[in-house]
Amino acid sequence: MQRWILPSLIVCILMGVLSVGLYWMYRQNKPDSQWVPLPLRAEISSSEMADAQKDIDRTLRQSAVLSSVVQDLSLQQELGVLSEAEAVQALSAMMFVREGEFQDPMTMVTYKSMNIGCDGKRKQRVLLGKIAVRLGTEVRKSLGIVDQK
Repeated sequence: MQRWILPSLIVCILMGVLSVGLYWMYRQNKPDSQWVPLPLRAEISSSEMADAQKDIDRTLRQSAVLSSVVQDLSLQQELGVLSEAEAVQALSAMMFVREGEFQDPMTMVTYKSMNIGCDGKRKQRVLLGKIAVRLGTEVRKSLGIVDQK
């Protein structure tokens, strides 16, 4: 009986390490979204909101905009695809424009917003954030909003 204590202890330790590793891999591959809110007027109607969503989506899905984002962020290497066209297609599949709400951190007032971002995996969180910021910059350029620095 005593000779089985050490091998069973080793098996238990290996099972524990394996279960922790599998749980970590599971959490890293869970779905994640990162977005940039674009605050809108408080009195905007739902039809105007839908029109704005379609216009922003149409603007962002232009091939010139997508390829500039792919080139600026080196998404071809980051996503592991072979060509720039595949990276543009992957970016187009990942990105979204949704209605949402934005709470101003200074005044705690909630505004309607248009959320511009992309979907991916949790392990790509930093890359998703960079893409969302870059897409938000493109929307601000198309709307004529000047960044204050």
